[in-house]
Amino acid sequence: MDIVQLITEYGIIPSLFIYLFFFTIKNNKEREERLIQESKEREERLYELIDNMTEKYDTLSGKIDDLKESIEKKEKE
Repeated sequence: MDIVQLITEYGIIPSLFIYLFFFTIKNNKEREERLIQESKEREERLYELIDNMTEKYDTLSGKIDDLKESIEKKEKE
């Protein structure tokens, strides 16, 4: 159905209401899809950040253990 037929059949107010209703539904669907995509991208970036921080933590933990061993050896001497 096009707008002209709606207006002639039902009047201007109901026709505008129907048009705005479907317009709003369409816009909400597009916005929801965009937000879901942004959320997925954000989630990927967070997982990458967590992986990087885990690697750095492991590296730092190893270096701290090496320092502890070095200090313990020097204290025994």
